[in-house]
Amino acid sequence: MSNTDPIHLNLQGSAASLFTRLDEEKNAKLASLIRALAFIAIESAHSGHPGGSSSKVEQLLALLLSGLYAFDPLDPKNPGRDRLVWSAGHCTPLLYGTLVLIYESLSRAGIKFDKEKLNAIIPECLLKFRHCDGISGHVESIYPLADVSTGSSGHGLSAAAGIAALHRSCGL
Repeated sequence: MSNTDPIHLNLQGSAASLFTRLDEEKNAKLASLIRALAFIAIESAHSGHPGGSSSKVEQLLALLLSGLYAFDPLDPKNPGRDRLVWSAGHCTPLLYGTLVLIYESLSRAGIKFDKEKLNAIIPECLLKFRHCDGISGHVESIYPLADVSTGSSGHGLSAAAGIAALHRSCGL
């Protein structure tokens, strides 16, 4: 393969069949739950961006559930993980809602983890969204599923290009 061939997400041929494994009914329920969690954060803060977060839920679910995205919530900053850059850094309600779903599911399954070490978001965190002692209104790279601190829409693309160039130069 040349350096210009898409090697990570080749939707031509058999890779496209991976998406047929997604259960639309379950995904719709998960999307509703993530939206509800996002709106809890927004309502608690009386501030936030519901439209951006709500409109991207299915995209994020497709990425996470397709089997194409390498991410371990118990080792979220593993150097071998795939990177996720939020170009719209104000979509944190979506990020936080998704993380609550992930870590609450792990907790209910009896899986033990250090919330602070992982910077895991738990339901109570949503009640302090955009408060001085709570989770911020823009993406911060300390959290799982966030690899660049972003704010203004658009600068995430240049950050992602820089990360990709660095990884390519290192042979990753």
